[in-house]
Amino acid sequence: MFASLPDFRPILYFGYLEKSTLKLKALNFLSRVDFRAGLTKTSRESNFLLNDTTDINSIEYLSHKVFNIFICFLKKAGGLFSGTSINFSIISIFFLIIAIVIIGRTMVGNHFKKKFSKIPPPGIIVTDVTEREFFEKIETFGTAISKRSKTFKIKKDDLIEDLKLKNFVKKGDILIKLKSGNILAPFSGVLGYTGLTEDILVSNNIFIITLDDNSTIYSDIKIPENYSSSIKKGLPVSVKLSSFKDKSFPGEVDFVSSRINADTRSLLSRIKVNNDKLELISGSLLEVSVKFNSRNSLSVPDTSVMIEGDKSYVYKINGENIANKTEVKTGLRSNKNIEIISGLKKGDIIAAEGLKKVRPRGKIKPIKE
Repeated sequence: MFASLPDFRPILYFGYLEKSTLKLKALNFLSRVDFRAGLTKTSRESNFLLNDTTDINSIEYLSHKVFNIFICFLKKAGGLFSGTSINFSIISIFFLIIAIVIIGRTMVGNHFKKKFSKIPPPGIIVTDVTEREFFEKIETFGTAISKRSKTFKIKKDDLIEDLKLKNFVKKGDILIKLKSGNILAPFSGVLGYTGLTEDILVSNNIFIITLDDNSTIYSDIKIPENYSSSIKKGLPVSVKLSSFKDKSFPGEVDFVSSRINADTRSLLSRIKVNNDKLELISGSLLEVSVKFNSRNSLSVPDTSVMIEGDKSYVYKINGENIANKTEVKTGLRSNKNIEIISGLKKGDIIAAEGLKKVRPRGKIKPIKE
C-alpha cells in the first residue's frame, strides 16, 4: 500500500543540524514518540525503529525515522474514514477544500481592502488670494446741517392768495406773492413752513417760511483725543441714516479744529456729504465713520483662517491639490475678510471653507467659489 507514496526522505534531510548535540536532541525526541500501536509487528521491524545499535550521526537514519512517523500519522487519519486503509482521495479533498476557503477568503479580503481602504479626497471650496482695501475707522454721531438756510416771517393778512409752496425752488423764483411785494428765492433749495397760531401771537397770525439748500450736508462731530493725530482734512467718511438701513453716503472731512476741548477731551471736526438727490434732510441723526490709515493689502475670507494660540494658519493648495498648513500674519478684519501681512502672495490658492475635513499634507478635491 505504501509503495505508491512519494519518497519524503530527501525532503526530511536534517543536514543543517551541524552540531552533534542538536542531532542527539532530535533523535531523542523522535525515540520518545510512540506510533507503534498503529503498526503491525512486521512493519515495526522493517521501518528503521530506534534501537541501541543505531548510529546517532546517521542522517539517513534520521530521515527514515521521520518518514516512518509521517506514515503512521496518515494511517491513523485515514482510519477515521476507511477503518482499514488510508483513503488518500478523501484526505486530499478535505485539504483541498481548506486551501480553497483560505485562498478565496484572502482574495475577497484583499479586493474589499483595495476598494474601501482608499477614501476619495474631500471636496473643499477654494479661493484665490486677492488684494482689497483695508482701513481703520472712527465711529461717531452727528446732526445734519444744511449748506444754507433762510427764514421768512409772513403775515397772513399780507397774502394775496392762499399759501401754496413748491417743494423745490431755484434761485430767483418767486416764493410768495404778497401785497407788500413778492419774495424771491435768494438761492436754490427746499421750501417749508411753520405756522404760529393766535394763541402765541395774539393780535397777528404769522407764517414762518424756511428755505434750505440741502445740496451739501454738513455735520459737526467730536473726535476722541487719542485719534487726534490721525484725523486730517480730506479723509473719507461714510454716513448712514436709520431711514436708509442698507445705504451709505460718501463724504469727507471738511474742517479740523486746532484745539482739543479740555472739558470733553475731544477734537471738533466738520464733515460734508454730497446730497444732489436731496435724500438727506437737515436735522437728521447721522452715523458717521471716518476712515484713516487706508491701504491695499492681501485679503482672504475669514472662514479660511485657523487660530491656534497666538498664531494663525491657512491651508495653501499646491499644483497637485495637496493642502499644506501655512502660518500667516494677519492684520485688520473688514466685511468678512482678513488682511494678510505675510505668509502668502497674490494668486495663491487656499482652502476657503470646510477646514475640518482637511488634513495637513492631505489631498483634496478643489471646488472653485
